[in-house]
Amino acid sequence: MIKKLTLPPLPSFPDIASAFIRIPSSKHDIAGPWLVKNQTAFIFSRSAWGLQALVITAQFKLGEKPIVWLPDYFCDDTLHPLRLIGARVQFYPITLNLAPDWDQCYALAQKQTPDLFVIVHYFGQPSEGVQAFDFCQKTGALLIEDAAHALSPSPGIGAYGDATFYSPHKHLPIPQGSLVVLKDRSRFLPSELETACRNMAEQAPSSANWLTKRTAQKMLPPKILRAITKRNQKSFLEDGASKTLPTEPLCSRFGKTMLEQASKNLKKCSETRRKNWRYVTEEAKNIQGWDPLTSLPDTWTPYRAVMRCVNQERAELIYRHLLASDCPVESWPDLPAQVTNTPTNHAVANELRRTTILLPVHQTLDTAKVSEAFRRFKTHPAY
Repeated sequence: MIKKLTLPPLPSFPDIASAFIRIPSSKHDIAGPWLVKNQTAFIFSRSAWGLQALVITAQFKLGEKPIVWLPDYFCDDTLHPLRLIGARVQFYPITLNLAPDWDQCYALAQKQTPDLFVIVHYFGQPSEGVQAFDFCQKTGALLIEDAAHALSPSPGIGAYGDATFYSPHKHLPIPQGSLVVLKDRSRFLPSELETACRNMAEQAPSSANWLTKRTAQKMLPPKILRAITKRNQKSFLEDGASKTLPTEPLCSRFGKTMLEQASKNLKKCSETRRKNWRYVTEEAKNIQGWDPLTSLPDTWTPYRAVMRCVNQERAELIYRHLLASDCPVESWPDLPAQVTNTPTNHAVANELRRTTILLPVHQTLDTAKVSEAFRRFKTHPAY
């Protein structure tokens, strides 16, 4: 396998060629690695569309638009499918441990209870599922686990929600592919979700752009690739123009085949990501002014190595100089306007947006080049 220093994992050319020829298996067989016992799965192109399907299903049950509670540390672009259907979204605050601020959640519930409560397993680390389940029992809300940053079910992930959604396309070298998994005896009935899916657009995204980008990343000389990357790189606090997610909720045949092929190596993928997380964070410890935000991933698979800086000034400096050192790096997320416009109500989310830096740990990462990038960083005049 060819390894390079990129943010996303890179596919192999044999896997790409095979996906053009093979016919994907059944939905249940493709989703097998994400299912436990009598669970049911639905496949989408992106998890944002899976969440829309769940909200539509809840609307059928309630007879009105449901009130959806999301954490305030949430990517704004992914809310587009919910806005399309006029969902009533409310943002609850989180703590620096990346868990819901339960005191604030219960206080907010005194004014208006949620119909759907979404808990996020940030960066692959299990959140407080037991507390979320208890909160939903007391408020009557349906519990949804956002496991988009989780590679697959693991202790504390996928065990409590009526529904859990995963985004394999974030972890595996595939162009698209996400899953909504309904637990056995979920309050979301499979037949109701099937009906919701039939009310969504019957379109799947093309994989052409993904194929072009990944081929370029694999084939272009490193010098040219670095120049292109730097030219397209945003500044630390720049969110860029808001992107409207194309209304293409289905997963294409090519996407399903790539997903099925890649899912056969989840165990090795998880082991490599944990190993790379340890390697990257160990290298990062040599830089002053930041520390890992998440715990050691012994039982879960990291999506990124997330470093929290002591302040915004330090974060911007490290981010800028890592880019100059040819290390792929990103900030996250583009917060919703409701969160950025009321910073006193969402202090932690805004603080994390200003101080966190994400580094790659994926399974095709060249760790030797990571070391080279950090060595260049430490020789930077401003370090």
